[in-house]
Amino acid sequence: MGDNVVKCGFMTKAIPIREGPPIRKFAAVLLMHGHLLFAPGSLASQDAQTLPRCTSVPSCLRALQRDPNDIAALEQLGLKYNQQHQYTKAQAALASAAQLDSNNARIQYELGGIDAELQQPNQALEAYERSVELNPSSPTALLNLGVTYMELHRYGDAVKAYRAAVTLKPNWGKAYYDLGNAPSDLKEHDEACVAFTKAIHLMPQDANAHYNLGNELDELEHHSEALDEFRRAAALKPRNVEIEFNLGNAYHRAGRYTEAARAFSMVAQLDPRDPRAQYMLGDCYVRLKQHKLALAQYQKLKGLDAELAANLSGLISETQF
Repeated sequence: MGDNVVKCGFMTKAIPIREGPPIRKFAAVLLMHGHLLFAPGSLASQDAQTLPRCTSVPSCLRALQRDPNDIAALEQLGLKYNQQHQYTKAQAALASAAQLDSNNARIQYELGGIDAELQQPNQALEAYERSVELNPSSPTALLNLGVTYMELHRYGDAVKAYRAAVTLKPNWGKAYYDLGNAPSDLKEHDEACVAFTKAIHLMPQDANAHYNLGNELDELEHHSEALDEFRRAAALKPRNVEIEFNLGNAYHRAGRYTEAARAFSMVAQLDPRDPRAQYMLGDCYVRLKQHKLALAQYQKLKGLDAELAANLSGLISETQF
């Protein structure tokens, strides 16, 4: 599955006209998970008793009027601004706190999260790397470091960060899920399968993990197992365009054209402007010897994609109904 991913948007292989159907993959972890700022057990939730008395933006500002170098008040001000989605102000407050206390892993971690919200991955990377340097035993900081490496297409570094995170927290399904995305982008599908399998063991109801495992199995040409994973994903997340599309591909590859047509028909209903789904549905009708339905798909395709429509017309013409 790799796209992921991230990398934002779905990745799709070119549609083969007569050979196998295309594979469409989920976007990478960033699209589905992103950065964790206040996860249980994270740096941001530790040592809560040491955080200051100011409980609102005005009280933090009053504390800073008394002492502009009050690190705790600056940190809390940044967190309050974050809660209000005022990320630029949050960044300024936390950056000031980090400048005054450059050895505070928690503040660096929080600053990295705000940098990420502002879509400044290079600044987030600097903050997360510093946080991990100061506290290398934080699985959450390592996971966010991996997410940032993924944004910057540094997949090898992301793998290292995710491996370190799961070593520290071996029962964390999300970390295994994210770990699966990184080797996928490196075309290391065996490792991706292992990671997604572990993620599913810990998060059996996660449709995306089943879907991504299905894509990795497809890459390894374990098509029967891939079909099983796509079916599980579809059961957990019904009426999802990407899942239904790849489920249709898997059925098509297995020669189960009635079931493939059902899946592609669902995609066509959910996204009528997608020419690939319309083409694959028409292909299924041809193979099922349903001439009228295949012609109807050709008519729909003409207004969506002239090249695919021509290819479907050729397939119809060559088939003995």
